[in-house]
Amino acid sequence: MHESLKHKKSKKIFIYCSLLPLLAGCTKAMQTGVFVPDIERNESGNKCYAPHGIKLVHWANLIDAQEKQRPFIEGMRLNKSEADAVIYNNIPRGEMFEKDPMNPKNSGIPYLGLQNVISLPVTAISASFEASSLKRAQRKCEAQRDEGALQAKLEKEQLVRYQIQTDKQQVQELKYEQLKTGDSPAYADESKPFL
Repeated sequence: MHESLKHKKSKKIFIYCSLLPLLAGCTKAMQTGVFVPDIERNESGNKCYAPHGIKLVHWANLIDAQEKQRPFIEGMRLNKSEADAVIYNNIPRGEMFEKDPMNPKNSGIPYLGLQNVISLPVTAISASFEASSLKRAQRKCEAQRDEGALQAKLEKEQLVRYQIQTDKQQVQELKYEQLKTGDSPAYADESKPFL
Protein backbone atom coordinates (compact mmCIF):
# COMPACT_ATOMS: atom_id res chain seq x y z
CA MET A 1 0.00 0.00 0.00
CA HIS A 2 2.80 2.38 0.96
CA GLU A 3 4.64 1.68 -2.34
CA SER A 4 1.59 2.42 -4.51
CA LEU A 5 1.00 5.68 -2.62
CA LYS A 6 4.61 6.67 -3.21
CA HIS A 7 4.30 5.77 -6.92
CA LYS A 8 1.11 7.84 -7.32
CA LYS A 9 2.75 10.80 -5.63
CA SER A 10 5.82 10.66 -7.91
CA LYS A 11 3.52 10.30 -10.95
CA LYS A 12 1.60 13.43 -9.91
CA ILE A 13 4.84 15.38 -9.48
CA PHE A 14 6.01 14.24 -12.94
CA ILE A 15 2.73 15.29 -14.56
CA TYR A 16 2.75 18.62 -12.71
CA CYS A 17 6.35 19.31 -13.82
CA SER A 18 5.44 18.37 -17.40
CA LEU A 19 2.42 20.66 -17.48
CA LEU A 20 3.95 23.54 -15.52
CA PRO A 21 5.29 25.34 -18.62
CA LEU A 22 1.93 24.92 -20.34
CA LEU A 23 0.08 26.29 -17.32
CA ALA A 24 2.56 29.12 -16.84
CA GLY A 25 2.06 30.35 -20.39
CA CYS A 26 5.19 32.51 -20.35
CA THR A 27 8.13 32.47 -22.73
CA LYS A 28 10.63 31.81 -19.95
CA ALA A 29 8.83 28.64 -18.87
CA MET A 30 8.60 27.49 -22.48
CA GLN A 31 12.29 27.97 -23.28
CA THR A 32 14.37 24.85 -23.55
CA GLY A 33 16.51 24.38 -20.48
CA VAL A 34 19.80 22.48 -20.55
CA PHE A 35 22.32 21.65 -17.88
CA VAL A 36 25.98 22.52 -18.52
CA PRO A 37 29.08 22.39 -16.34
CA ASP A 38 29.35 25.44 -14.09
CA ILE A 39 32.75 26.88 -15.02
CA GLU A 40 34.48 29.97 -13.72
CA ARG A 41 37.84 31.49 -14.46
CA ASN A 42 40.04 32.71 -11.67
CA GLU A 43 40.64 36.41 -12.42
CA SER A 44 44.02 36.48 -10.66
CA GLY A 45 45.89 35.81 -13.89
CA ASN A 46 45.25 32.08 -13.70
CA LYS A 47 44.45 30.75 -17.17
CA CYS A 48 42.87 27.56 -15.82
CA TYR A 49 39.08 27.19 -15.57
CA ALA A 50 37.59 25.69 -12.41
CA PRO A 51 34.43 23.53 -12.66
CA HIS A 52 31.93 23.84 -9.78
CA GLY A 53 29.29 21.23 -10.62
CA ILE A 54 26.48 21.90 -13.10
CA LYS A 55 24.04 24.75 -13.74
CA LEU A 56 20.79 25.23 -15.64
CA VAL A 57 20.81 27.63 -18.60
CA HIS A 58 18.57 28.28 -21.58
CA TRP A 59 19.57 26.45 -24.74
CA ALA A 60 19.31 29.72 -26.69
CA ASN A 61 21.89 31.34 -24.39
CA LEU A 62 24.24 28.37 -24.86
CA ILE A 63 23.89 28.66 -28.65
CA ASP A 64 24.60 32.40 -28.42
CA ALA A 65 27.78 31.75 -26.39
CA GLN A 66 28.95 29.14 -28.91
CA GLU A 67 28.45 31.57 -31.80
CA LYS A 68 30.18 34.49 -30.05
CA GLN A 69 33.16 32.47 -28.78
CA ARG A 70 33.84 30.57 -32.04
CA PRO A 71 36.25 33.21 -33.51
CA PHE A 72 38.25 33.34 -30.25
CA ILE A 73 38.42 29.54 -30.00
CA GLU A 74 39.51 29.13 -33.62
CA GLY A 75 42.04 31.97 -33.31
CA MET A 76 43.60 30.50 -30.16
CA ARG A 77 43.45 26.92 -31.54
CA LEU A 78 42.01 25.57 -28.29
CA ASN A 79 41.37 21.86 -27.80
CA LYS A 80 37.82 20.63 -27.12
CA SER A 81 37.90 20.78 -23.32
CA GLU A 82 39.49 24.26 -23.34
CA ALA A 83 36.94 25.47 -25.91
CA ASP A 84 34.04 24.07 -23.87
CA ALA A 85 35.37 25.77 -20.73
CA VAL A 86 35.52 29.12 -22.56
CA ILE A 87 31.95 28.68 -23.84
CA TYR A 88 30.49 27.60 -20.48
CA ASN A 89 32.23 30.47 -18.69
CA ASN A 90 30.77 33.04 -21.13
CA ILE A 91 27.10 32.03 -21.35
CA PRO A 92 25.12 35.30 -21.32
CA ARG A 93 22.22 35.93 -18.99
CA GLY A 94 18.83 37.17 -20.09
CA GLU A 95 16.10 36.13 -22.48
CA MET A 96 16.94 34.93 -25.99
CA PHE A 97 13.72 33.17 -26.83
CA GLU A 98 14.13 33.89 -30.55
CA LYS A 99 17.32 31.75 -30.74
CA ASP A 100 15.73 28.71 -29.07
CA PRO A 101 15.48 25.90 -31.69
CA MET A 102 12.29 24.69 -29.97
CA ASN A 103 10.64 28.08 -30.31
CA PRO A 104 7.41 27.55 -32.30
CA LYS A 105 8.53 30.33 -34.68
CA ASN A 106 11.71 28.35 -35.45
CA SER A 107 10.42 24.77 -35.35
CA GLY A 108 6.81 25.27 -36.41
CA ILE A 109 5.69 22.93 -33.61
CA PRO A 110 4.18 24.26 -30.38
CA TYR A 111 6.14 22.21 -27.81
CA LEU A 112 4.81 24.41 -24.99
CA GLY A 113 7.83 23.64 -22.82
CA LEU A 114 7.28 19.86 -22.82
CA GLN A 115 10.72 19.40 -24.42
CA ASN A 116 12.20 20.11 -20.98
CA VAL A 117 10.88 16.76 -19.73
CA ILE A 118 13.49 15.13 -21.99
CA SER A 119 16.19 17.80 -22.22
CA LEU A 120 16.69 18.37 -18.49
CA PRO A 121 17.44 14.80 -17.34
CA VAL A 122 19.54 14.00 -20.43
CA THR A 123 21.64 17.16 -20.24
CA ALA A 124 22.05 16.81 -16.45
CA ILE A 125 23.68 13.40 -16.91
CA SER A 126 25.77 14.63 -19.84
CA ALA A 127 26.90 17.76 -17.96
CA SER A 128 27.91 15.67 -14.94
CA PHE A 129 30.19 13.50 -17.07
CA GLU A 130 31.57 16.53 -18.88
CA ALA A 131 32.24 18.34 -15.59
CA SER A 132 34.38 15.41 -14.42
CA SER A 133 36.41 15.49 -17.67
CA LEU A 134 36.83 19.26 -17.28
CA LYS A 135 38.15 18.66 -13.75
CA ARG A 136 40.84 16.42 -15.24
CA ALA A 137 41.66 19.16 -17.76
CA GLN A 138 41.81 21.68 -14.89
CA ARG A 139 44.29 19.50 -12.96
CA LYS A 140 46.44 19.15 -16.09
CA CYS A 141 46.31 22.92 -16.67
CA GLU A 142 47.27 23.66 -13.07
CA ALA A 143 50.14 21.15 -13.24
CA GLN A 144 51.44 22.86 -16.40
CA ARG A 145 51.04 26.27 -14.75
CA ASP A 146 52.90 25.12 -11.63
CA GLU A 147 55.62 23.57 -13.78
CA GLY A 148 55.95 26.83 -15.73
CA ALA A 149 56.13 28.84 -12.50
CA LEU A 150 58.82 26.52 -11.12
CA GLN A 151 60.79 26.77 -14.37
CA ALA A 152 60.58 30.57 -14.28
CA LYS A 153 61.75 30.57 -10.65
CA LEU A 154 64.71 28.32 -11.48
CA GLU A 155 65.67 30.53 -14.43
CA LYS A 156 65.49 33.62 -12.21
CA GLU A 157 67.70 31.98 -9.57
CA GLN A 158 70.18 30.95 -12.24
CA LEU A 159 70.26 34.52 -13.58
CA VAL A 160 70.87 35.90 -10.06
CA ARG A 161 73.72 33.40 -9.51
CA TYR A 162 75.27 34.35 -12.83
CA GLN A 163 74.98 38.06 -11.95
CA ILE A 164 76.61 37.49 -8.53
CA GLN A 165 79.43 35.51 -10.12
CA THR A 166 79.95 38.23 -12.74
CA ASP A 167 80.00 40.92 -10.04
CA LYS A 168 82.53 38.93 -7.98
CA GLN A 169 84.73 38.52 -11.03
CA GLN A 170 84.56 42.26 -11.78
CA VAL A 171 85.47 43.08 -8.15
CA GLN A 172 88.43 40.68 -8.29
CA GLU A 173 89.65 42.23 -11.54
CA LEU A 174 89.29 45.73 -10.07
CA LYS A 175 91.23 44.73 -6.94
CA TYR A 176 93.97 43.19 -9.05
CA GLU A 177 94.15 46.34 -11.19
CA GLN A 178 94.34 48.55 -8.10
CA LEU A 179 97.05 46.40 -6.54
CA LYS A 180 99.00 46.39 -9.78
CA THR A 181 98.89 50.18 -10.19
CA GLY A 182 99.12 50.98 -6.51
CA ASP A 183 95.74 52.77 -6.44
CA SER A 184 94.38 50.40 -3.85
CA PRO A 185 92.92 52.02 -0.72
CA ALA A 186 94.95 49.42 1.20
CA TYR A 187 98.10 51.48 0.52
CA ALA A 188 98.81 54.79 2.12
CA ASP A 189 100.38 57.44 -0.14
CA GLU A 190 103.88 56.85 1.21
CA SER A 191 103.70 53.08 0.96
CA LYS A 192 102.81 52.71 -2.74
CA PRO A 193 104.78 49.90 -4.35
CA PHE A 194 107.58 50.75 -6.74
CA LEU A 195 107.23 49.07 -10.12
